[in-house]
Amino acid sequence: EQIMHKQLNSIIPSGIDIQEMLASQKMIKDMEIDISLTDKEFSCLFSSALTKNDEGIPESIILSFKPVKKVHALVNKLTGTKARYSFNHMLGKSRVFQKVIEQGKLAAKNELTVLLTGESGTGKDLMARAIHEASDRSQMPFIAINCGALPRGLVESELFGYEGGAFTGSKKDGNPGKFELADGGTIYLDEIGDMPLDVQVTLLRVIQEKRITRIGGNKSKQIDIRIIAATNKNLEEEVLKRTFRQDLYYRLNVLSIHMPSLTERIEDLELLADDILVSLERKTGKKNLSIHSDAMCLLKAYHWPGNIRELENVLVRAACICENSLITPRDLPSAITQNNMKIPKPGLTVMKKNEIDIILDVLSDTKGNVKQTAERLGIARSTIYRKLKKYGVSIEWAKRRSV
Repeated sequence: EQIMHKQLNSIIPSGIDIQEMLASQKMIKDMEIDISLTDKEFSCLFSSALTKNDEGIPESIILSFKPVKKVHALVNKLTGTKARYSFNHMLGKSRVFQKVIEQGKLAAKNELTVLLTGESGTGKDLMARAIHEASDRSQMPFIAINCGALPRGLVESELFGYEGGAFTGSKKDGNPGKFELADGGTIYLDEIGDMPLDVQVTLLRVIQEKRITRIGGNKSKQIDIRIIAATNKNLEEEVLKRTFRQDLYYRLNVLSIHMPSLTERIEDLELLADDILVSLERKTGKKNLSIHSDAMCLLKAYHWPGNIRELENVLVRAACICENSLITPRDLPSAITQNNMKIPKPGLTVMKKNEIDIILDVLSDTKGNVKQTAERLGIARSTIYRKLKKYGVSIEWAKRRSV
């Protein structure tokens, strides 16, 4: 509709002669062209097809223009470059996690750039996909790229594409970058803190101008994208160290969502573990997988430096080696069974808050038996008494509580 009633010469690329094409019968298939109108610019795939009369003599040429956005949407549908995850896949009832979900749903309602922060394994990728899936761009591509995993010399060509012959080994017809492929949709830049400084400059320009220029090209293309970036680094510190541009940080940090560590939402662990076990039943062939209460106490006491990703790994191993579909303490790694009460410096406040709850829960399970409680937690009885004293809990009160 946008090119109806337009002069053909103002639309097709210079150098393409329709009469010559008809005479030579050499047609064009899916040539990407840029069409500039008075108030808009967009990309199309241009193709031509020859029609012949009953005698087989060339009669006319049919020209087709397919908007690249619609092509990307079709590719998205056929190849699965969709987010596929929603907020319903994000499990957790803790107050801190519910607040994060609310922030994510709010982000899905607008077009602002989002910066996801948090430790590795906290679900930043899942949050990015959920935001896209709940947004108006859900039917368009979701393109994820790990900035830290790209070879140093290929970062710019991967992100912004290149023209044919731009460098040795490049494709003859060039190649679109991730930003072009995400046109109309969302691009997710994971580990943005690892992006080289020179590429940060280009990214800043793209965010400001909403245009990209392929490597080796001299013509920019307008793009319509939503950017979601993620990092496990403190970008403010990286700015001070001059490894991350301050102006880019401000451009990205429009809507900031911090993904809490598993330690910060330890009350969600049991819910998360149950969900993981359901998926493991199909993979292991074991039915009704469950976790013994002693093992659950150990899991809740652990500090989880790898967060949910580490929890998944621990349960995968435990589900494979456990007997009778019941995960017990002996099925857990020694790091959890032997050092579960050792509190690391990161997250100290949260762990202090939880360790007394864990001790009291186990005391309740053992009917106030300090010896059994110490054995279950893998610590000395003297440690139990010391912890109770530290938090102002008398052993008599703890025993009465367990009755």
